[in-house]
Amino acid sequence: MKSIVYRTVSALLCMVLFCAGISITAFAEQEEIQNVSLSEDGVLTWDPYEGATRYWIILGSSSVAFRPEGTSANLYEKALENNLPSGTYSFSLVACDDSWNNLSLTYSGQFEFVAPIGLDEVKGLYWDGKTARWDAVEGAVGYMVYVYSGDNCNINDYVEETSCDFSESISFVLGNDYSFAVMAIAESGGANGPMSAKSDTIPGWFEYKDIQNVKIENGVLSWDPFEGASRYWLIMGGAWEPEGTSADLDKLLADGGFESGTYSFDLVACLDDWTNLSKHYKGTYEYVKSDEEPPAPVYNTTIVVQGRGTATATPESGEDGTVVTLTATPGEGYRFVHWVRQAGMLSGGLEIPSAESATTAFVITGFNVTVAAVFEPLPPEESEPESGSGEPEESFVESIADVSGTEEASSPEESAPAEESAPVEVSGPDEGSALPEGSEPVETSAAETSDVIVPVDNPEKGGSNGTTVALIIVSVILGLVLAAGGVFAFMHFRNRKLDAKK
Repeated sequence: MKSIVYRTVSALLCMVLFCAGISITAFAEQEEIQNVSLSEDGVLTWDPYEGATRYWIILGSSSVAFRPEGTSANLYEKALENNLPSGTYSFSLVACDDSWNNLSLTYSGQFEFVAPIGLDEVKGLYWDGKTARWDAVEGAVGYMVYVYSGDNCNINDYVEETSCDFSESISFVLGNDYSFAVMAIAESGGANGPMSAKSDTIPGWFEYKDIQNVKIENGVLSWDPFEGASRYWLIMGGAWEPEGTSADLDKLLADGGFESGTYSFDLVACLDDWTNLSKHYKGTYEYVKSDEEPPAPVYNTTIVVQGRGTATATPESGEDGTVVTLTATPGEGYRFVHWVRQAGMLSGGLEIPSAESATTAFVITGFNVTVAAVFEPLPPEESEPESGSGEPEESFVESIADVSGTEEASSPEESAPAEESAPVEVSGPDEGSALPEGSEPVETSAAETSDVIVPVDNPEKGGSNGTTVALIIVSVILGLVLAAGGVFAFMHFRNRKLDAKK
């Protein structure tokens, strides 16, 4: 038991001794660097800091950072060396160990830098897309270019030409205004030019315009080239970069393994760095996978009317194989003639079945159909009668049967033809009456009789009622003349007999 206690106490003592042996500098409080001074010509000096093996100076928002030699640094030369424009710059100083761990507190101060003027100010600044351009300055060996977003300098770059392309070095944020300034740089030991005035802000990029003539034909989306655009961005179930100014939507969706359905798409014109130039064009596309049957096409039937009447097609449209019923109804005074398209044919070369029937039907066979219902006026013989019961008058004949004026009428079926008429006996006084003395009966042949058949006009056959009446009157007069002739002959014969007896 004593041995265990002894070992434990020994271990604790060792730990205390170990901790006591650690350098207290690790826990020492950081102190300020003493006697920091900045001369009028831009030379910075300070006292050595205990334990420090090096120092670190940052001039102007980390744009210039360097390690001075010893305990002094010429800020003016550093600003001149880095082509800084005239202005007030903040600087910071810190003491470090070999591992660049800070030993001291950071000293901060201000440095007023006035760049020497020797060259002329740069003029003619303007934006060409994302490239800054300006006029050359005589005697300049190069130029420092500074890009600003508002009042903040985003980046600076040294070039020997009179232009600088920032398309890859700057991410231009939509909605921000960008400008730049340039300073001409002289040869070593010479005086640089002053900082130029800022350029105008980037023009046109944020004035979005529509992509023109966007259309879809046979599954291919196409559009007109957009001015200034070097590429396009299409979002439709995924993100795609089309080749040129068209995109095969069916292929894109098929390659992406998409199912049939309606897909929204978004098209925009861009610069090389994908900065948007145009407005977003939004649309939809109905995609059908190649292994699926597309919707059956629907064909229409159009009816036209020639003449007076109405016509219908039921149904008016349908898929291939649909039976369409045609129905025609003539107007007043008209009759239906036939169905006809051009040259009596339906689209696709199909004849109209039962084309002369007011009700017929045909089968759609993959074509739109235009068919006409033809009506014409009724002819005169088929017109309705003007008055009466509407029934045509029946034809009839009248026969003058005897010389005494008795008339017998019969229908055509009951009347015998005139040439086949039997002889008619013409008599004077009634049978049984006594004849005058010396008289004898007289027989007359059929040619001498008054049996005359007179047809009566039939209006249905185009005859005239006036003509019929005239014929009847003539027939009656002729009969009376014949009767009178018979009486005259009888009386003459009788008188001769009487004279003979005397």
